[in-house]
Amino acid sequence: MVNKIKQYSFKSDQPKLYLIPTPIGNLQEMPPRAIEIIKNNVQKIYCEDTRNTLKLLNYFNLRKKLISFNKENERIRFTEMISDLRANISIAIISDAGYPLISDPGYYAVNKILTEYPYDVVSISGANAALNALVSSGLNPQHFLFFGFLDKVKTKKIAQLEKLVMLPYPIIFYEAPHRILGTLKLILTVLGNRKIAVGKELTKIHEQWYRGLCEEVLTFLTAEEHVAVGEYVIVVDGVTAPLQVVVADNILIAEIDQLIKSKNYRVKQAIDLVANKYQISKNVLYNKYHHQEE
Repeated sequence: MVNKIKQYSFKSDQPKLYLIPTPIGNLQEMPPRAIEIIKNNVQKIYCEDTRNTLKLLNYFNLRKKLISFNKENERIRFTEMISDLRANISIAIISDAGYPLISDPGYYAVNKILTEYPYDVVSISGANAALNALVSSGLNPQHFLFFGFLDKVKTKKIAQLEKLVMLPYPIIFYEAPHRILGTLKLILTVLGNRKIAVGKELTKIHEQWYRGLCEEVLTFLTAEEHVAVGEYVIVVDGVTAPLQVVVADNILIAEIDQLIKSKNYRVKQAIDLVANKYQISKNVLYNKYHHQEE
């Protein structure tokens, strides 16, 4: 284990791993310091897609050796990265857009270097879709949770959302265009009809925003053309004061039965969803449902 408590990021002469963010849409938002670091300090770049990074470098008239670096080959590439650092070669990790490591590869390499090797890791400031979306959402940004991508499997996605029900501050999700409507439907079902903001193609010429209650935004987006094109960021408001709504037992039970019959949910899953929706005790609702005939 390397004993490395203190780091001088820019005073040290030893080779470094730079984490360099790239524009999330508009190339003019490439940080000048990032351009300078690539030009003068970095000899090799590990990047998600060498074609995309080559276009970026060409735009700024930069020439560097590019190495493919993704979630599938990160551990293999790490061996090469360490060889570079040992050869006194400074390197960089670059994502296709935004920050490396944030819903992108790089954590394994950074963690290994910081805990097992005597090299510095230096992050350069730049564009970030999550923060861009948060401050544009109209929701209180004082505290927030960045979640990133929910699981692709519906049951796992529901379980992830259920754990977020009682968070009192905004939650930020990334989502692919072909899953945006399905994800919003689950957010509505599990988290309830909260205020949300959905950003599409941030910083690009076709940047769009949809703001309102979840049900309103979902209805609007469903009717939009080209909804399955572009990259989305979803900001969902945190839970507010507990609902002061009293729902009759027969309505709760009917809603549970409807989920079981129409959505093929398991009994426990349906009970959990209804309990989350009305912010009532799952145990109480469980007892109501199973003792309805007594």
